[in-house]
This record gives sequence, structure tokens and C-alpha cells, in this order.
Amino acid sequence: MDFKRYFGKIKNKDKKPKHEPEIVEEIEQSVVEEVEPKIVEEVDVDVKKTLNFVDSKKDPHEYLKRYLKEPKYKDWFNRNYPNYTIYDAVGLSISDYLSMKRELF
Repeated sequence: MDFKRYFGKIKNKDKKPKHEPEIVEEIEQSVVEEVEPKIVEEVDVDVKKTLNFVDSKKDPHEYLKRYLKEPKYKDWFNRNYPNYTIYDAVGLSISDYLSMKRELF
């Protein structure tokens, strides 16, 4: 390659507009990669978690009866689990608690 041709290429390179790389960058930024959705395990919302003191073999209504009848048990529960209600702790609803309370008293 001769000197004039080489010098001409360098000269033409300097004359090109400087904003071309910006356009390329804008195009690259607007490209979005598709991500495969992750498979999430379905959880049954109706199943309530129980606290660790609850025996799964026992009827949860027995815990409610004991809570309502025995003041010492009620005090123990309220001291050890202040952020929970007895019906939430054993996996029951407030309506179960209220019906048990009506039944006993």
C-alpha cells in the first residue's frame, strides 16, 4: 500500500461522524434477552403451618380445649409464643376457636 492511499484512509477515518458508536450503544441497550421462566413449586395455601410444640398425631382441637380450660397452659403459651394466637399455632381458624369457646362455656 502506498503512502498516499494510507494517508487518505486515515484522513477519511477522522472525517466520519463521532455519533455512530452512540447509536450502536443505544441499539445494544434496547436489546432484551429472553429469560426462561423458572419452575416454582406450587404450595397449597390452605395448609397452615403449626408451631414446633404441636404434635401432628393429636387433634388440634385438644390444644384449644386445653388452652381455654387450663390457666397455666394458657399462661405458658402466651409467654412462649407472644406473637401467635393459639388457633394459628395449631393450624386452625378463628372460627374454630370461637366455636370451641361457645361449646365449652
